[in-house]
Amino acid sequence: MAAPIRFERAPPMSRPQESTVLAANHGATSALLVGGALAGPLFTAAWIAGGALTPDYQPMRHLVSTLALGSFDWMQVASFFVAGLLVLGLAIGLRRALRPPGSAWGSLLIGLAGIGLVGAGAFASDPANGFPVGTPVVPTESTTNGMLHNLFAAAFLFSLPVSAFVFTRYFRRVGERGWAIASALTGVAFFAAFSLQRFDSDPAARFGLYQRIGITTSLLWLTAVAVYALRARRQG
Repeated sequence: MAAPIRFERAPPMSRPQESTVLAANHGATSALLVGGALAGPLFTAAWIAGGALTPDYQPMRHLVSTLALGSFDWMQVASFFVAGLLVLGLAIGLRRALRPPGSAWGSLLIGLAGIGLVGAGAFASDPANGFPVGTPVVPTESTTNGMLHNLFAAAFLFSLPVSAFVFTRYFRRVGERGWAIASALTGVAFFAAFSLQRFDSDPAARFGLYQRIGITTSLLWLTAVAVYALRARRQG
């Protein structure tokens, strides 16, 4: 008979080894939070620059996604991927950093928003609201790429304000009343921006504006939460 196989337990790590591992984990989490704090400003800077450089593009009217159909398409596509990956990393960083443990659903929703951004970059939008020039204001047909883009874009757009509502409960639980109010107001502001279109006499002329108000509000909140988690991490 063959001799039985014996499994030997690995020796415990020494204190210096444990300190090295903890420091590495701490550094990795901080890097994820810093990246998440930069996601919103980078994404915003990309659509501002792309909108200014793209001929015939009207930020007040046209959607952010349609910049990927213009002459500086690479800039918008790159911002989708970069910001999406940074937001995904932030979701992981928040889950690690917040004490007591942060909202699992809140972090999950932020991760879903990151996936939405990456997917929106992978699949190009259909022409919309008259851009590129010469296309109808109301699209007459949809492509598979366009439908997939809209699906991922919706995941990004709606996951962040819902996450803000979820984090409202977390901040109340840890006694951060100001942060709880700010998170709740973020969610309300996002949905209010899109609801205002119903009362606009010419919503198509300002659809890009309403979209940008909603996106910017959510991304400002996301950046603020990343900074909050970084400070909590350092104090802890």
